[in-house]
Amino acid sequence: MVIDVRIFDATRIAEYLDAKGVHYTRSDCGFVADYAPAEPYGPAIKLRLASQGHNGAVLVVQASSVDYFSMDDVPRLLGLINEWTLQHRWPRLAVSIGGPDGPSLATVVADNHFDLESGVHEDLLDDLIGSHLSASFSFFRFLHSAITTPAGTVPSAAELDAWLSD
Repeated sequence: MVIDVRIFDATRIAEYLDAKGVHYTRSDCGFVADYAPAEPYGPAIKLRLASQGHNGAVLVVQASSVDYFSMDDVPRLLGLINEWTLQHRWPRLAVSIGGPDGPSLATVVADNHFDLESGVHEDLLDDLIGSHLSASFSFFRFLHSAITTPAGTVPSAAELDAWLSD
């Protein structure tokens, strides 16, 4: 059996997305696609794939929430990220400050970087991206469940402080 190992670059990302039938846009930041999975997979996410590094041989896979949070929610988001990381350790998670309305909003990003300088075959590329998406959906389901109160809102930092002081 011959395995077709090819050099990794941005062309491979476009070929991968085209083969999967994914609608995407391309910018200087890479390839961006929106995923709105059916239940029970979780809330919608934005997927960004890019090639970076020396000769563009590093695959960057980022999944971010399409929901934005107020800056008051950042301490709670960081606590939930820490809770997840202690139990699961993957994917790498961060709060990204800024949104369509400027720096008053934040979102959560799950990302990973894979060094593919020695090349990659189609099945490995599919596994790397698929594994990251699966782990990201698991995290965003956890996040969505943790921040949704019976009233359907995210408690503010002031509300959390009040609950803790009672």
